Amino acid sequence: MFRGTSLSGFGWNSETHLIEADDEVWANLINSKPEAISLKTKKVLHYNEMLALFARDRASGEHPETSKENRF
Repeated sequence: MFRGTSLSGFGWNSETHLIEADDEVWANLINSKPEAISLKTKKVLHYNEMLALFARDRASGEHPETSKENRF
């Protein structure tokens, strides 16, 4: 969905569980990807868990690791 678009301007609200951005930022995304309009009001309930699973690197200062390399 986001491939080929800039994600600058988007943020995560942990209280509402929504992806947030200014109206202009949403308009730019929706103009290029009309199916993205549903993301404006769709709650992402397990964001932190998905971030742990799918993030490429974690900011730890050194030795970044992928979720595949991380053993809980």
